[in-house]
Amino acid sequence: MNVTVNVKKGQNPTQEQIQEIRNAANLDPVFDDESPKLSYEQMKRYQKAALQKKNKIPVTIELSDADYEAAKSFGASYRSVLSDILSIAINDPNLVNRVRIR
Repeated sequence: MNVTVNVKKGQNPTQEQIQEIRNAANLDPVFDDESPKLSYEQMKRYQKAALQKKNKIPVTIELSDADYEAAKSFGASYRSVLSDILSIAINDPNLVNRVRIR
């Protein structure tokens, strides 16, 4: 059962909502096609990804319209793809030198 509650900035949950959260925390998860049970290997992969994400610093960059559209074509995870591309590029001395020469 999904419940949607609209919360406004600065609004605190009601005592009833707090109790619902506490009760839900004691329930066993329900697995289905949209949220299957993960294997040990999958959980370790997600854990590794979560730890890597914590080690990233958010930055703002400016892209041309064409580059932005190309990035968006990578799908919903386009920001992660851009981060990976930047990480590979910035650690390639030949590429860095080519860009600095301009």
